[in-house]
Amino acid sequence: MPCKTDKECPNTSTHKYKCINDDCFCFYIYWPLGNSLV
Repeated sequence: MPCKTDKECPNTSTHKYKCINDDCFCFYIYWPLGNSLV
């Protein structure tokens, strides 16, 4: 199911949206080494 949002990622080539509890957040597609945030 697509995210329900009117906003767009600042750079879709490096960011993507994830839905969490019906909220949409913009995440980096590639995390820097050393970070294990999911």
